[in-house]
Amino acid sequence: MGPHLQAGRLVQLLPDWQQEANIWAVYPTRLNLSAKVRVCVEFLQEHFRQAPGPWGGP
Repeated sequence: MGPHLQAGRLVQLLPDWQQEANIWAVYPTRLNLSAKVRVCVEFLQEHFRQAPGPWGGP
């Protein structure tokens, strides 16, 4: 979202209002030990941890 805001393709309508978002990885328990699911969840955790702006990071 950040690059689109910076490029002017998106406009923030309420600049004084922000809300934190909780993001959950939901998957069936039978996939609990799946390497693919684990790697995907770890990737998303790192991605959102490093993302600028409201999604995490600086």
